[in-house]
Amino acid sequence: MNLRSISASCPATCGELLQGWLAGSEKLVAYGIDLASQVTAELVPTWPVIPVTQQKMYQLCRLLLGYLQQPHAKIRLTRSSKIPIGKGMASSTADLVATCRAVARLFECTLTAAEITALCVQVEASDASAYLAQGLTVIDAHTGQVYWQTDWRPLFASLILEPAPQLSTALVHQQLSVLQLQRQADVFAQTYQVFVQAVQTHSLSLLGQAATRSAQLRQQILPKPYFAEIQQFAQTQPFFGLNVAHSGTVIGLLFDPQRVVAKVLLQQLRQQPFSRYYRSYIQVTQFN
Repeated sequence: MNLRSISASCPATCGELLQGWLAGSEKLVAYGIDLASQVTAELVPTWPVIPVTQQKMYQLCRLLLGYLQQPHAKIRLTRSSKIPIGKGMASSTADLVATCRAVARLFECTLTAAEITALCVQVEASDASAYLAQGLTVIDAHTGQVYWQTDWRPLFASLILEPAPQLSTALVHQQLSVLQLQRQADVFAQTYQVFVQAVQTHSLSLLGQAATRSAQLRQQILPKPYFAEIQQFAQTQPFFGLNVAHSGTVIGLLFDPQRVVAKVLLQQLRQQPFSRYYRSYIQVTQFN
């Protein structure tokens, strides 16, 4: 076996456009941004010492080698990422998806989004990162099963508000009760219908309405500091909505970069009192 290496990447997300209880389980929709995790997989003679921060990546790698019927192969994984950790931006999921892609390509295999997600959820709860190239996709937050596949890849940008505190996504999932989500089910069902209309009509306005409603619901369960002030600010500027990391800390203010000058919005935001709590920067959507 010739030793060689292959690299692959996966974008981060700015939280979720919406997430809540629907049709008997928790569903979510994510969108990619212009930050990514890149993983290089290299065939080596012996397994390397595994860094603590890459335990899940190697756990997935071993699962994948069994899936690919390469049980005797040994891999070294190298990770390079600019995705903030512990903010709900899918840093861990991006690592896992990129790991799947890189290892599979080592053996000249191409995995489907469904195969990648099914492998990832064996390690931890996942999002729709593997499906980004196909468009906005509604999946089960815990099993990764697709509830609705769309081919819409809306072009918009996010003014991201990222606080210093970190949260463990796994811990948040443990602490959230099904009962809390089920209490919101009726309102979330209405929110989801707005999302469906947005997809069917390719309407950023409706997409923003759905995202904002979902963010308001999650604020009742996992509050974000200065949420009311941020929402009030968003209503005074040409944003078409806002979204949050439903299991994290970031907030995204959504706008159309073809109609709005991003730097002007950023300047306006940095004059707000809450800007001292949040680091702010602009990201555009990525579907790959």
